[in-house]
Amino acid sequence: MSTNLANNLKYLRTLHNYSQDELAKQLYVSHQTISNHETGKSQPDLDTIHAYAKFYDVNFQDLIHIDLSKHNHRTKVIFDEVIFDKRDKTMIILNGTKGTYDYRQIKKCEILNEAAHYKGKEEPFKHIIVAGVEWMTQANILERSFYVGLKITMKDNSVLGIYTCNQPTRVQTDIHIKGYNKAKQIKAFIDKIVRKYKE
Repeated sequence: MSTNLANNLKYLRTLHNYSQDELAKQLYVSHQTISNHETGKSQPDLDTIHAYAKFYDVNFQDLIHIDLSKHNHRTKVIFDEVIFDKRDKTMIILNGTKGTYDYRQIKKCEILNEAAHYKGKEEPFKHIIVAGVEWMTQANILERSFYVGLKITMKDNSVLGIYTCNQPTRVQTDIHIKGYNKAKQIKAFIDKIVRKYKE
C-alpha cells in the first residue's frame, strides 16, 4: 500500500483540527489505532480506509495514492453548522445567525447554553442557562430546555450565534453532550483564528 496513506491521514486530521483522541471517538477506534495508521506502523483495512475517506469527504483512491498536502484544493474547513473559507477569510454560518462574515473580525468565542424559549427572538445568548452541577441542582435547571452553541463577539461588539444542536435539550442528555463536543471542536478552530488576527 502507498506511503501516501499514512501522511494523508495525519494531514487531514490536522487540517480538520481534530486531536487523535477526538478522531478515535468519531471513528470508534482506539487512539493507538489512529496513531499507528498515521505513522505507518500498521495499515488500516479496506473498510477502515473507506471510513476515513467518508469521514474526511475525500476520494478513496486519492486518499491512498495522492499526496493530498500537495493537492490542497481544500481551502474550506467544513462543519455541519459553519464553514470557514481560508481563502476568502470568511465564516459562513448555516445554523444560527445565518450569513457570511469576515472571520478576522472575531474578538471572542464562548460555548454557552441558550434558553430554548428565546432562540431566534433576540440577540443570541442573551438568556443563558448555566449547566454547572451545583448551580443546576439549586436552580432545578433540569426542567429548562436549551440549545447548545457558540456566542461569537465581533470586534465591533456585535454578537453572532452558532447552534450545535438542532433541537432543545436538557443537561447531560446525549444531545447536550454531542452538541457540547461539536461546539468544542468549532471553538478550537475559532480560537486559532482569534489568536492569529488579534490586534
